[in-house]
Amino acid sequence: MDTFPSNTASLNLFIILMLLAGISTFYKFNLHSSLIRYLDNQILFSIFKAVTIYSIISFLISSMLIPSIVPRSVALINWALVLIFSTAARFFIGFLLNFFSGEKRRKRILIYGTNQSSIEMLSALKNLNNYQIIGLIDDNIELIGARIRGIKVFSINKIEGLVENSKVEEILVSSKGITSEKKLTLLDKLDKFPIGVKLVPSFQEFVAGGIFSDNIKNIDVHDLLGRKIVRPDTNLLKKNIHNKVVCITGGGGSIGSELCRQVIKHKPKLLLIVDISELAIYEIDKELKALNGTNIDYKPILGDSGDIGFMSSLLEKYHISTIYHTAAYKHVPMVENNISQGVKNNFIGTINLALLCIKQNLETFVFISTDKAVRPTNVMGATKRLSEIAIMSLAKEAKSTNFAIVRFGNVLNSSGSVIPLFKEQINSGGPVTVTDKDVIRYFMTISEAVELVIQAGAMTKCNDLFILDMGEPVRIDDLAKKMIKLSGHTLKSHINPSGDIEIKYTGLRTGEKLYEELLIEDNSAETEHPLIFKASESLHNIFDVREMISQLNELVKDNDEELLLSKLQEFVPEYKPNRF
Repeated sequence: MDTFPSNTASLNLFIILMLLAGISTFYKFNLHSSLIRYLDNQILFSIFKAVTIYSIISFLISSMLIPSIVPRSVALINWALVLIFSTAARFFIGFLLNFFSGEKRRKRILIYGTNQSSIEMLSALKNLNNYQIIGLIDDNIELIGARIRGIKVFSINKIEGLVENSKVEEILVSSKGITSEKKLTLLDKLDKFPIGVKLVPSFQEFVAGGIFSDNIKNIDVHDLLGRKIVRPDTNLLKKNIHNKVVCITGGGGSIGSELCRQVIKHKPKLLLIVDISELAIYEIDKELKALNGTNIDYKPILGDSGDIGFMSSLLEKYHISTIYHTAAYKHVPMVENNISQGVKNNFIGTINLALLCIKQNLETFVFISTDKAVRPTNVMGATKRLSEIAIMSLAKEAKSTNFAIVRFGNVLNSSGSVIPLFKEQINSGGPVTVTDKDVIRYFMTISEAVELVIQAGAMTKCNDLFILDMGEPVRIDDLAKKMIKLSGHTLKSHINPSGDIEIKYTGLRTGEKLYEELLIEDNSAETEHPLIFKASESLHNIFDVREMISQLNELVKDNDEELLLSKLQEFVPEYKPNRF
């Protein structure tokens, strides 16, 4: 009987010491300061260490004070119970806090991919209270049905039903581990759903970029092309540039400025950048100053490439070897409304420069043409086609000058392209304007087009017309819909009246046609580059080039647009004006 009180006193002392041990241990591991709402592996490991140390201390205390009352197995049971309750309580309270946090709703999302970058994204998003992750989607059969961090993996083939049944609002795609082909497949599957698709940076980019939501970007419109990348031939890129004096007319324009960027890389002896626009020449000069780490000599020159006296002085002074002639008015409706200046700049200026090059024995003259020159329906296309005809005719009398004509379609983000217009319209909330549901166009990136232009120019033997492989044509209506989706918005239509942005159809513009072509005659041959073809087109109704210039020049001076149109039809028989 007299041993029980001592054991009771020891038990009371044991309880007090255990409480002190628990409080001090948990305090030492900062468990009191961890945010219950945001549990991660580090906090869980800290709880494990704190409970383990606390349990060892309590076991040692019980062994010294009350060894006969408390069995040794109690220490293990105590460790397990405290560990379970410490973590479970935090999870439960965290759930309650998140549930009653005042958030009205969470965006329902899917994550595309199960690679490391996607899993890092998943972990980051699970700690944000404004997203509800419905699942992961992937094409890896072995992972279908598995769970990663508690989130189920679904087959990409089930994505349509998943989006529809689970009311998914957005799909996030990791910027790493997804090819352009997979992006296109994903977009095609989601075409009929009013759902946004956005690109999320890799973990390293996320850390560098700061706030997570600010780093979620739209998938680049370049991915819509799905073009295969063909490595350029370095020898062709250097042939007309390296250690030579190169001149780029229209050097401040979209094609011209990209030519400047690429020509600089191949170390010309001197690069002359000619443009009539002061702003354009200022912008490319500023950019090249920032990029030109190799200190290549270049000169921005403000002037009109159609001014023969001006261009003659440049050729004589700098002994130019190669000219890339990109200067042109190329906005179809603008040229339709300014016929005289379109003819003067696009044709007369071009051919006068070509004649000057022949006179001064320039090595290579590369003329940038367009798919609108094929069976043209507008003045811009007609002037380009007339320039092609005249250059091919003049090349026969050239003794030293190699002429190359490079014809291709639209380039993304170029001046006059629908891409910048669509972006601007989407950013301002719409509507996006499309002329006709059936309009189709060819597209490629500016950098790829210029790379191919340089290589084509290097292939010419004397007088060659090159066609660039533009891939499959793109329906402009589909392009607009995909761009709206890529921007993270939804399409507003009769099917989805609550959508963000609608498309309005405005009708074909003056001079515009539903589709463009690259060949007048179905006769082209392969070259050493898989994306460059040589066209063989017979010339009909050859006129004296100098006489053509003389006649058109007089009509331009008189601003006689009716006669100019008549002459263009005479010189370019396939030109069928489409004027409304």
